[in-house]
Amino acid sequence: MEDKYLNLIKDLSDPALGGREPGSSGHKKAREMIVRHFEELKLEPLMEQGWGQRFPVTKVITGENLLASKKGNTQDWILLGAHYDHFKNIPGADDNAASIGIVFDVIASLAQISHNLTVVLGIFDLEEPPYFLSEKMGSVYFYKHLPKTLAFDHFKGAIVLDLCGHDIAIKGREHALFAIGADSSPLLSASIAEAAEKNANLSVYQILRRPRLHLSDHYIFDMHNQPHIFLSCGHWPYYHTPQDTFERLNLIKVAHVADFLKEALLRIEENLGKETALLKKFTREDELAEVGRLVGMEMPPVRSIDPILGVLMHTISRKKKSSLRKVQLMVKVLLKGL
Repeated sequence: MEDKYLNLIKDLSDPALGGREPGSSGHKKAREMIVRHFEELKLEPLMEQGWGQRFPVTKVITGENLLASKKGNTQDWILLGAHYDHFKNIPGADDNAASIGIVFDVIASLAQISHNLTVVLGIFDLEEPPYFLSEKMGSVYFYKHLPKTLAFDHFKGAIVLDLCGHDIAIKGREHALFAIGADSSPLLSASIAEAAEKNANLSVYQILRRPRLHLSDHYIFDMHNQPHIFLSCGHWPYYHTPQDTFERLNLIKVAHVADFLKEALLRIEENLGKETALLKKFTREDELAEVGRLVGMEMPPVRSIDPILGVLMHTISRKKKSSLRKVQLMVKVLLKGL
């Protein structure tokens, strides 16, 4: 991963900004940093008026999505999305500065490559409460007010990143990354699986979409049955706290996520020409196998895996790491009741 994008993560999460609360000076400075990197990469603005897609929220708050593209050879396009807003006096290194650094590193890697897909970079505003999962959420506004240069007829999917810079709290599984929404698109799920096989430094686990996992900007794409993948390490002990700092990030893992995503885009390009029927659809059985791989045990058929996912979501977010054996015991107890 290029040093300048690690530095971008550091700068976006600098405590001197006072957080990135919408309407604050820190929010404005973060926006200026992002636009500067758009310009350095010579990306193309998607809006007639420039990089910003502005939308009124309250009498004092105006949201502003930051949108750019790296043009491909066709009208087909894919979205890389991450939000840049956060709370007052919270650095937000994992939430979501790390993801912004990752998507910039990925799109920079395309500079010398001829590619068919147009890659749209959507750095969204107003993801955090009180706007979360509302009409005022930046990604929701983007979806409902798509720039004129884009059309959903040529849309191949959204890859949204949030909370991608920390270890999960299971010993031996620290480098896990979850890809949620695998059943929304055979193209995306097949490409994710192929990219994961090429990255030995990261363990990627694909999961079916479900409302309880509407945790970020992929929400609006799921609500409209659009192809999408949400990449995340889940919550961690410093989620939405002043301790979410640059120093607590696992920068090696951040770089591995960037490398994985670069490979995933290449695989998506390759698989675009294949008939959908040739790409395996991700199923409930596949999800069960993925969860089994995560916990290190064979999973029997169950009516619903949701109770197990609930316990795992709690386990991976704890400050103290759980042993794999302890996780297996918890899962076995839950299986008896399913």
